[in-house]
Amino acid sequence: MIPKVLNLKPIMSWKNILITLAILIALAGLCFTMFANTDSDKRVCKELIISIKPSDRSFIAEKEIINCLNTNNLNPKNKLNKEVKLNKIREKLEQLAVVKTAKCYFAKNGNLKIEIIQRQPFYKIISNSSYCVDTERNIIITSSVLPVYIPIVSGTLTKSFATTELFDFVKFVEKDDFLSKLVAQIYVTTRQEIELVPTIGNQIIKIGKIKKIDGKYDFEAKLSRLKTFYTKRVLNKMGWDTYSTIDLRFDKQVVCKRAD
Repeated sequence: MIPKVLNLKPIMSWKNILITLAILIALAGLCFTMFANTDSDKRVCKELIISIKPSDRSFIAEKEIINCLNTNNLNPKNKLNKEVKLNKIREKLEQLAVVKTAKCYFAKNGNLKIEIIQRQPFYKIISNSSYCVDTERNIIITSSVLPVYIPIVSGTLTKSFATTELFDFVKFVEKDDFLSKLVAQIYVTTRQEIELVPTIGNQIIKIGKIKKIDGKYDFEAKLSRLKTFYTKRVLNKMGWDTYSTIDLRFDKQVVCKRAD
């Protein structure tokens, strides 16, 4: 009698083993997450760590961030992590005038980290209402005193003008080392003409209206003549107070009025 050959198959294939291991790993991860969440719910925020960027030119102080949290009853110190309203904190901080974005998250030790990206005020407008224009041409309404010097523009002007032609004018002045040191204040007349108050001398510098000729602003040539007038021709020889008015409104000319 010929014995039957038994077809012995592996009790479990490698595929089944891998599937089983994957399920066990997933269950272990789920258990770890549940325990971790339970542990984090018991953590207490002992410190508030605030970073403000860019850090080299800060227009907002840490105490203003903390004051905002205190005013809105959102200060997380000595609270359980689960009681801290992260979205509400972010929302309130981003309502501050110079805050562009706010990121809030817990560190492993339970302390809250707040990362502030601030707007960069470029110059300040003092007119019927006071506000700042930032480096991205946005209007920033703020009543607080800025801790860093920025150019001042006063007079009669619209917000539209402040964020377009005037922005380009201020940018041109600030990029030039000589002009940025020369100009103490910019004034806009009711006719939308630009006048400059210099840091040296008692004269008024009349630039006139901002115009474009062949796609290029005419104030570039005017300010170039002004630099030459101050440094190479007249004022460095005759004295800074010789003239009461320096008028650059006329093409290729510098018209001056002597001081009394």
